[in-house]
Amino acid sequence: MCNGHGHCDNADRECECFDGYMGGDCSEYICPFGAAWVDQAIGVDNAHNEAECSNKGTCDRSTGVCSCEGDRFEGQACERRSCPMDCNGRGVCMSMKNFAEEKDAGVGTVYSYESIWDSGMMFGCKCDDGFFGPDCSLRDCPTGDDPLTGTSSDPDGKEYNERQTVECKATDGTFTLTFRGFTTANIPYDASEDELKAFLEALPSISSDYSDGVTVTYSGSLSQACLSGGNQITVEFLQDFGDLPLMVPNGDSLSHFSAATTVTLTVIETVTGSKEDEYCSVRGLCDITTGVCTCMTNWDTSNGYGVAGRRGDCGYATVSITSCPGEITCSGHGVCEGTPTYTCLCSNGWQGTDCSEMVCPSGKSWFSLPSTSDTAHDTEAECSDMGTCDRASGSCTCMEGYEGSACERMSCPGDPACSGNGQCLSMALLAEYAEENGDAADYTYGETPNDPLTWDAEKVREFILLVVMR
Repeated sequence: MCNGHGHCDNADRECECFDGYMGGDCSEYICPFGAAWVDQAIGVDNAHNEAECSNKGTCDRSTGVCSCEGDRFEGQACERRSCPMDCNGRGVCMSMKNFAEEKDAGVGTVYSYESIWDSGMMFGCKCDDGFFGPDCSLRDCPTGDDPLTGTSSDPDGKEYNERQTVECKATDGTFTLTFRGFTTANIPYDASEDELKAFLEALPSISSDYSDGVTVTYSGSLSQACLSGGNQITVEFLQDFGDLPLMVPNGDSLSHFSAATTVTLTVIETVTGSKEDEYCSVRGLCDITTGVCTCMTNWDTSNGYGVAGRRGDCGYATVSITSCPGEITCSGHGVCEGTPTYTCLCSNGWQGTDCSEMVCPSGKSWFSLPSTSDTAHDTEAECSDMGTCDRASGSCTCMEGYEGSACERMSCPGDPACSGNGQCLSMALLAEYAEENGDAADYTYGETPNDPLTWDAEKVREFILLVVMR
């Protein structure tokens, strides 16, 4: 009776199913539940409530297993958004929550992202060094300084390398420095300038393949990193340009012979890096499929200081530069600044050193670091960080499951959408058609501008049966 999955001892002689089963005879399984990706609001801004297969899959009643929508969602309850192409083996697929935790502390405050509905549901790619794009399929080109800016004849003034000062007060033990996510081996407290330089240049995040990556200078009278009264260590970055993230110190293994003295290990920025750190030194175009710079006429790879070298950028002028790039100056899509920099100022919608590349539409990012605690998806990004830009046409090619000129909307399932049997609506519009709604104006979703809880109001979409619309 009741297929052994329930009992029938009530006056109505109806099966009361055990947990996990349903149906008139309790023969059908219930599938796992998760926060709904898309649903109709049951109150003002009250959505994403628990739903079978998270409303992004169908339940196999014979097994209790969710069949998730295409390759776009995964997990027992279809509760996770799949990463495009599984990051092509060139990155790590992680949730918004974990992505926030992975932020380099040297860049700024690490904000948490835990209380918003998608914190453990929206997944994206954190690409390996040298790769980028929503699926990590694109390659970074070498970056460098534009040698025509920051000269004595440039009215904008001189440019500087980044300098950071480490203060170390200790008499024993070891410490580490982390730069752009890579951490040094344990550095002895009495390391010399040359030894500390070697520890830093061993990091893959510090450019030192073709030339010295840093200089290290001690202010103390002894040639060792840490002193009993404190030592100031100046690190100048020679091949990594621009305003760099701070090195992150860890002095947990340092000690001081005096119990009354507190061990100190701090890092501050003393000179902000002001040189350009742009693809191809702003004097070439980047092929993002190969990661190779195509230099403009009369430009070649440099050493980072306007001389021929092996960086792979375009920072070396082979002749005296007297004009802006382009067969037609700035490709007819910009204005030449003229002497001494001969830089193109591109018109709206165009970019590149010769203004030959089109800019694609932008939208709020689908996968981004939070700007404050529990606030994300609030920065504009080309193709909404969920598509790639065709520079020849200025159009986005969206990842599967996304649509719109800027890939700003999550698609409804089916081909055509909703299989032609429904209408594809945003979360904001779905709220107006909530079945519990006695008056269509009673429930809304996302009407408060910039509310981080309802960032998805116009971005995430689902179908509603046409019969409801009639």
